[in-house]
Amino acid sequence: MGGFIPVGFRKINEFAANNGVEKVGALLVAGELEAFRLNPSGELFPIERAVWSGPIATDILSFGKVNGRHLGKYSPESGEVVLVRVPKKAPRPMGPVTNKGGRPTKYDWIAAAAFCAMFVVENEYPQHRRTLSDELERWFLTNCPSRPDRRDIERFVDTMYKSRPVKL
Repeated sequence: MGGFIPVGFRKINEFAANNGVEKVGALLVAGELEAFRLNPSGELFPIERAVWSGPIATDILSFGKVNGRHLGKYSPESGEVVLVRVPKKAPRPMGPVTNKGGRPTKYDWIAAAAFCAMFVVENEYPQHRRTLSDELERWFLTNCPSRPDRRDIERFVDTMYKSRPVKL
């Protein structure tokens, strides 16, 4: 099971190094982040919240391993890899993209494409294009000051469907 990290997860020690060990520890204790141990067979097992207020929490956050033993003694450098589920956040609009030498875009289509990609990853491509068009229109209504015409949204979704990978 060498190096496989499931989509939506990161090694906890790398995540803690990037976001601060104390902050990540506090989020784990509060239950706002979830951590899992990854066994050699690739199975994920949740780690109880109580562990994060215990004595080995700092070792786990620093070394990214749990249940480590070396020559019968506890060893923070060995054991099963600990992963944290990275919270999903809907992409926020960036605002109009500045385009030197041309008219600025009226809608944030880049963020819309990111939303559609996230929607497809989580739910697969919907059977009917209208479903994705409805979701994208709802996204524009909640995240942008104005929304494009329904027909512009449908053309955008149509382009996504035409460029999607073919399943073999």
